[in-house]
Amino acid sequence: MSATPAAHGLSWQGFLLVLDVVAVFLCPLLPFFVLIRRIKRGKSLPGLRDKVLGPQTAYTPHQVVVHGVSLGEVGLMSLVVPGIERQWNCRCLLTTSTQTGWDQLHKKWPDHERSWLPLDLPWAVDEFLTTTKPQALVLLELELWPRLIAACHRRNIPIYLLNGRVSERSYRGYRKINRLLRPLLGKFRLALGQNRLWTARLRGLGCRHAQEGGSLKADLVQIAGDKAVQSLRTELNLDERPIFLIASTSEGEEGCCLDAYQEACPDWQIIVAPRHPERGPALAREALQRNFTVWRWSDPNRDEVCPQGNDLRLVDTIGKLSALYALADIAIVGGSLGSGRHGQNMLEAAAHRCATIVGPDTSNFPDAMALLRNARAIVESPPQELTKTIRHLATNPIERKRLGKAGHDAWLAARGASERCEALLCVVPPKQNGSSPC
Repeated sequence: MSATPAAHGLSWQGFLLVLDVVAVFLCPLLPFFVLIRRIKRGKSLPGLRDKVLGPQTAYTPHQVVVHGVSLGEVGLMSLVVPGIERQWNCRCLLTTSTQTGWDQLHKKWPDHERSWLPLDLPWAVDEFLTTTKPQALVLLELELWPRLIAACHRRNIPIYLLNGRVSERSYRGYRKINRLLRPLLGKFRLALGQNRLWTARLRGLGCRHAQEGGSLKADLVQIAGDKAVQSLRTELNLDERPIFLIASTSEGEEGCCLDAYQEACPDWQIIVAPRHPERGPALAREALQRNFTVWRWSDPNRDEVCPQGNDLRLVDTIGKLSALYALADIAIVGGSLGSGRHGQNMLEAAAHRCATIVGPDTSNFPDAMALLRNARAIVESPPQELTKTIRHLATNPIERKRLGKAGHDAWLAARGASERCEALLCVVPPKQNGSSPC
């Protein structure tokens, strides 16, 4: 596998040195980035002190660090952390990089120690590893921090990659510096790819111990209970009319969905649940400009104002998506309509028996899309054709029911990756000088 000309004369140690020099020069600019973020989003970078300087508190040493960069990866921890602790007879220190991930850690793992993963700065990484003294590092999906990986290798801390994914775009980028990455990735104790293609790409990048483990996303999907669904229906004051859901959308995606709804099925009830709840106020303004009346979940006066029949229900919070899918008759799953996020988990919508629509950009979920395509359980539509697509489904209840059943059946057939993942981890525990705990 070829590398770029610039990479041929550079060792991986030299590569790290270059990254360190760049980091040193960029650090003085950090206050300006923080100021720009505060102006644009109204808040600073979360966990900035710990990310730049390393942990500012003590942690129990010799835990297994499990890292999920954001909300989606943190969600996968519920599938892998119990198995790791059971098979390896250890305790896990859970880390993340985003505010939504941090909030989820506090909500779902209050009895575990939690930390911000440092930026890939030499002093921050060294302080993190010195403070935590982990016996292993487990990465969920694929987030490459060369300095962190190299520092773990230097300290003989084994690294595991679970639910690995390598998109075509990422693969092209990594190949350009493959000669530099190969010594780092080649020392991973185990790398589990979500599918055959991504596993082959991991091997091509130098992960010698790459195996296909399957996608944990299907196991992550939990069908909402009847009590939670009914409670949400009551809180949103929904009537018996069909429900149109716009879910997991990112900036720039809601406009075309709202316009299509107004043209295709304006007599349906409408709910919007953005990927990032903090976008709620901006989305409310956008909806008002389109002459919607808006009821917002995070409104301070929510308990005093009940949503009315034709209101747009803006559910700008987390933890309600499963119940929303259970309520919906048609759902558009965002991240796929031009935001550059390459899709969100459409399998969760399909599993709840709602007719599921996605845009053309779903490259982050090839397994889920292949599964749903083969089952004829997903509708793919470019933004400019959403009106036509929604109108067809809104006027065809038989097709909606068929899509819903096909999606649910496909999800049932895809489960089991978490058991395979645990079995493979059992074979290669961090401490190989003793007997396996299995």
